[in-house]
Amino acid sequence: MKGYITIVRRGQNDAYQAEVLGVPDCKATAATVDEALDAANRTLRRRATELNTKGMALPQPRPSHDMFAEVSKRSAVAGACLRAPQMSA
Repeated sequence: MKGYITIVRRGQNDAYQAEVLGVPDCKATAATVDEALDAANRTLRRRATELNTKGMALPQPRPSHDMFAEVSKRSAVAGACLRAPQMSA
């Protein structure tokens, strides 16, 4: 499966920050890992819509197995592979 690799790090004030790698301006912060991933997924969909209105697209998704290496390399507390948003033509 391919998707958008998202890593979660512990941030300030015990919050968690999720970052969708390779997608500019696609980050979210929340109180829990699950909430941060959910917020990052919403941000990814918004970003895809913004790019679509400009005639652009998100970068290509990556293989999900790349997530494990990214989590380790970046000392993240969690990782996920978000599915690509479906955009209408």
